[in-house]
Amino acid sequence: MEFINSWAETARGLPLSVQPYLDRTLLKARNPLKIEYHHAEYDVLEDKSTPRNNKEETIYDYIYINEQMIQKLKRQIAAEIHGPSPPGPAVRLCSSYVALSAFAWRARAKALKMAADQETRILLVKNTRDKFNPPLPKGYFGNAVKFISAVTLAGDMVDKPLSYAVGKVQEAIRSVTDSQLRSGIDYYEVHKTKRPMGCTMISTAWSRLAFGSTDFGWGEPIMTGPVELPVDEVIIFLAHPKEKGSLNAYAGLPTSAMRTFQKLWGEIV
Repeated sequence: MEFINSWAETARGLPLSVQPYLDRTLLKARNPLKIEYHHAEYDVLEDKSTPRNNKEETIYDYIYINEQMIQKLKRQIAAEIHGPSPPGPAVRLCSSYVALSAFAWRARAKALKMAADQETRILLVKNTRDKFNPPLPKGYFGNAVKFISAVTLAGDMVDKPLSYAVGKVQEAIRSVTDSQLRSGIDYYEVHKTKRPMGCTMISTAWSRLAFGSTDFGWGEPIMTGPVELPVDEVIIFLAHPKEKGSLNAYAGLPTSAMRTFQKLWGEIV
């Protein structure tokens, strides 16, 4: 967002509010390389669920999620973890992003009718600027996000309560440290491989990115969102253009699975 905000300020003839920091060597691989962790985001998962002759069309659609739905999910998770009367506000037990990502991951496994012994993975797009030691400087112009991974059996996730998937997501988020990030950079330097997308869902949230206040000279945008999904396995949570606290989730799934996926979201109400 710092690059986009600076671009918008330049377009309007304004001085830059944040000076660009252009030294990209901050995130270069170490010498010598030091791979200290297992980077599960690069593991190939065997697909035991998708028929080889599957030619069903993938469709893309928005799912409306209002604030009441989000709070209901959080209360459900809190009750599963702590019983009907959880200590303190449910909102503190997990973030909205964690709750929504866990629900989407579980709902996707159900919608795709994954085999019980099918490994399924969620990749969460994590901003890592404050996770490095020292943190990246303000104004760093570069990609500082990382895919963090959680893997479980589809049968476990579907049969167990939603809080099980939440725990997996939270465990993945807690694993992000400076040494883990540096190990990932070194791993990629060695292998130069793409992340396999089989049996995987990518979750990313644009809802807190300040697109809505970005002005290139003709006013703030009415709506923001991707032109298209980079891969079919992505779900993007976007701020609702009119309702504060509400979201639109943009996702792609095979036609029959999308109907089930939307139905599961509708059951939150």
